[in-house]
Amino acid sequence: MVMIWFPQWLFTVVFGLVLLIMAVKIGQALMEWLHNQNSPRLSAEIEIVGKHLQTSTISSPVAGDMTGTHVFSSHTSTTYYVTAQFSDGNR
Repeated sequence: MVMIWFPQWLFTVVFGLVLLIMAVKIGQALMEWLHNQNSPRLSAEIEIVGKHLQTSTISSPVAGDMTGTHVFSSHTSTTYYVTAQFSDGNR
């Protein structure tokens, strides 16, 4: 078994950077949540004037396929879009 030696200070610096990045991201999410909570609420009648969807499929070969059949794994996602219009014409 081969042991890889890392200096203690390097581990401390990397660990500290990871904690700092996590704290910054949590702070950003909290600030966004607070901003959204303080935004005015809009209550109005709307009409749906447009709808469409976008479907995308990603195929990738399965690693380690020894059969030679070239098996692929695929993932499909669908995104739905709706356009709403207020009674004054704003969308």
